[in-house]
Amino acid sequence: MPKEGDIGTTPDGRKVIFMDGAARFMDEGGFAHMGDGYRKDRQGRVYYPDKNGKPSQVGGPTDGQITDAFKSNNTFNNALASLDRVDTIATTKKPKQGPLGKYIANQNDFAQLQAAVKDYQIQMKEAYNLGAITGPDMQFIDAMATDPKSLEAAYLSGTLRTKLTEVAHALGTRSRNNRDTFGGLGGRSVSMPNIYRSPNSTYTPEEWGADARVPASVYGGERGARRSTAPIRPGAAKGPVTSGNGWKVIP
Repeated sequence: MPKEGDIGTTPDGRKVIFMDGAARFMDEGGFAHMGDGYRKDRQGRVYYPDKNGKPSQVGGPTDGQITDAFKSNNTFNNALASLDRVDTIATTKKPKQGPLGKYIANQNDFAQLQAAVKDYQIQMKEAYNLGAITGPDMQFIDAMATDPKSLEAAYLSGTLRTKLTEVAHALGTRSRNNRDTFGGLGGRSVSMPNIYRSPNSTYTPEEWGADARVPASVYGGERGARRSTAPIRPGAAKGPVTSGNGWKVIP
């Protein structure tokens, strides 16, 4: 069964796109034929010919709403990717236990962590401006980026990774809400880039659900911000549809 947004061809070579639960013929401009003269683009804008025969938008999100939704989506993805880089270092560059029982940070590892946290601060400010995280969370990030002693203490104690998990879950939730809001405007959230998924996650795209919605167990919860230990479920998606054979096309 094709998924929303999949593109294929009919046996006679005509291009089709799976949209709104059915396969639709698609013209050279990328518009899906929805029937009765209506056409829809990938973002969800609906067009109908005006009295002069020119396509006029009659439904779906405005250009401004599309721009805002995509910009927010990219902001959340950039923040999650930056967070994942910090979490990767904090996970793989673990501090060593010294002779007196205290944990000591390797200076080279700590320098990498500092650089990653500074980029993380920049990305999170954009997300904070969109209301993705709270003031106290942003204050904690600012302290980590500007005070090496605070960062070292959080790194050695494990507090840093705990906060990363909390922030990642907040970002994932806000990103999903953004996609849902866009859908409520008539937009097609499947046209957006998927929510950032750590390359270290063992979840398959299919397990993430429709529109690549991230379960709380991936970003947040007991499994942490970065890696899931869940096994790969049989029947994972095998890639995009390349043939329309067997599709019931709506003219």
